[in-house]
Parts: sequence; C-alpha cells; structure tokens
Amino acid sequence: GPLLVDERPVIGEEGEAGLATWIEEALEGGVEARPREDFAEEYPDDVAADLGLLVRIRDELEGLDASGDPKLALLRDLLESSPAQKVAVFATYAATVRYLDEHLPAAIGGRDRVTVIGGDTTPDQRLGALSRFAPHTVVREDYEPADGEVDLLLATDVISEGQNIQQAQAVVSYDMPWNPQRVVQRNGRVIRLKSEHDSVFLTTML
Repeated sequence: GPLLVDERPVIGEEGEAGLATWIEEALEGGVEARPREDFAEEYPDDVAADLGLLVRIRDELEGLDASGDPKLALLRDLLESSPAQKVAVFATYAATVRYLDEHLPAAIGGRDRVTVIGGDTTPDQRLGALSRFAPHTVVREDYEPADGEVDLLLATDVISEGQNIQQAQAVVSYDMPWNPQRVVQRNGRVIRLKSEHDSVFLTTML
C-alpha cells in the first residue's frame, strides 16, 4: 500500500529493526508516496508500536534453542522407543530437516541415518541416499550399499511420492503440512505392495 513520507520517515528506525538494505533502496527509489496529512494523526504511533512488537518477537525467538525444544525431545523419545528397525522422518521445510539433522544424536536409537533435502540434492544423490536406507526395495533384494546400510531417513517431501521405501516399517511426520494429503503420501512410502511387514507404525506430530 501507500507509504508514509515526512521529515521523519519510517526507515529512520532501520537500525532498531534491522531493515534489509533492499527495502531501504526500494523506499528511496521512486515508490509511490503520499503526504503525511493523508493519514490519520495516530498512524506514526501505530507504525512505531508495530515496530516495537516485531522487535520484541525477534528478540524472544533469538532466545530459543534446541536444548529446550519439547517437540525435538518428543521426536528423540519416539525414535529411541520405536519397535521398527527402519524409520523415515518427514518434514515440510528444508530448514526443519537441517535442524533435526543438526540436533539429533549421531546414532539415535542405534540407527545411523541419511538426510535428503530436495533443494540440496540431485536426483542421483537422492537415489544414492535412499539405496542406503532401503536397498532391498529401492535397488534389488540382494543389494548391499558400498557405504553401508542405515536405518533412519530424515527427508523433505521431495521423496514422499513415488519412492519404494517399504523396507521401512515406520513413518514419522514431524509436522502437519497445509495439505494433509501430504501425510497420506508420506505414509504411502511404506504402506506398499511387497512390504515385508504385517503392520506399520505411523505417527503425525502436532
């Protein structure tokens, strides 16, 4: 919408909020502007209040860390207690999967892992990782991966469709995607023909 421009422009508070340089440049570069008198008298105070709220939210978020994350702790408990040998953990965002990979123990529940993030991997790299996690269903029944087999997969939804990882017996959805059909697709990676399991374990974390 229109920007308020006067002798004390909003961008003057940039240092407090950490305003991105490109926003400054956009504000200075011929963006449509209207004089201050077109706005209600309390408008600058409302903008200042919003800025203060955003700064407070930012500061509170910076105080968060993995050691006090109850959802991460619950995932650790799930992985340590799961009766399944092989577990696939899905999350919607690459940043979430990186966070899990960084903060989970190296071999949680006795399982070494591979991590597959869509934007960080090529199709060949994804196939290589999956062949370590589910070599008998991704490659062939007698395949033994050169880098060793692993029993935990952390992944974004890049592999939630079309991949045969039914050698695994459990799927954990770390989040509920906007479209719940995504959870069905995640679960469908292990609920497939030629599964060796009589039952599977499906968990969605909310």
